[in-house]
Amino acid sequence: MEVSKKLVILYFKGKSTLAEDSLVEKWLAADPDNSNIAMQWMNELEGEEKNENLFLEMLLTKSEIWDHTVKNFGNASSQENQKNAFVRSPKIYNAQWLYVAATVSGLVMFAFYWYHNIRMIQLSTTYGQIQNVILPDSSKVTLNGNSKISYRCSWEGKPREIWLQGEAFFSVKHLKNHADFKVHLSEGKTIEVLGTEFNVIDREKRSCVVLKSGSIKLSLSREADDIYLKPGDLVEMKAKNAKSTSVHKTVVDPETYSAWTHGRWKLDGTSLKEILLELEEKYGIEATVESEALLEKRVSGSLPLSQNNAGALVEDIAHLFQLQVVRKDNKIILAN
Repeated sequence: MEVSKKLVILYFKGKSTLAEDSLVEKWLAADPDNSNIAMQWMNELEGEEKNENLFLEMLLTKSEIWDHTVKNFGNASSQENQKNAFVRSPKIYNAQWLYVAATVSGLVMFAFYWYHNIRMIQLSTTYGQIQNVILPDSSKVTLNGNSKISYRCSWEGKPREIWLQGEAFFSVKHLKNHADFKVHLSEGKTIEVLGTEFNVIDREKRSCVVLKSGSIKLSLSREADDIYLKPGDLVEMKAKNAKSTSVHKTVVDPETYSAWTHGRWKLDGTSLKEILLELEEKYGIEATVESEALLEKRVSGSLPLSQNNAGALVEDIAHLFQLQVVRKDNKIILAN
């Protein structure tokens, strides 16, 4: 039997037989390049099949088992030498010992490489929380409330990629080699940049991108044409159905969409309906209105954001729209 990609994957998932385990371990110990090949095969896995945490756990478990084997092997060999001095030669023992030691070393190095270069980092914020993140290339991300990002621990020799759920402001560093920076959103949407600043919202009820500086290429799907943004461009995306997305492009003041990173909520003819939607998405507060007509009221100005006092924000919103806050049966109602 030869060592194949399928067999190596089964081995690190703990689904191979004892005979197959032995075959893979001998293959790993035989040549350091084989560890790189195995790493590449594991890195090619996609979706649920590529579970870094499970893989690392399995890998470290195997390393611990082999470490225990080395110790037991040494004790057993010492005892057996005393009992069967004329049965085995020192050369045979040395060969077996080197094989075991090489296997342990290969697995430990493999685990170390995986942990520091392949594992995914996942960061998330609670309602109302704003978090600043420094990425492996020194690019910066400011994560808004109720949002999540994930990315590889190291981008050395790998693409600069990040996965976003929620809202974030990106300040992307332009590298000398002009390496792309990609932000993956829901439903196959992808943002591709070189060096720029932009704000992204990708939530269940709305999805939009606002470019502050630089340039962006927005890909919605393989079938749709790419959309190129200039500073000040806003692209709003709404799914019409499973296969189609409507796109609306307009010019806005980028500061309106990035002021939250400085603790301010800037409003520019913003409707109460839009404000209540953001209140729900970022703070987890559901507020209703006494009359549907109130939802169309618009205001301009700014509000201070608080990570610890969402109630004060509700009061500020009501004051700005000259409304009252009525609390009834654990519900928040804005009324005249």
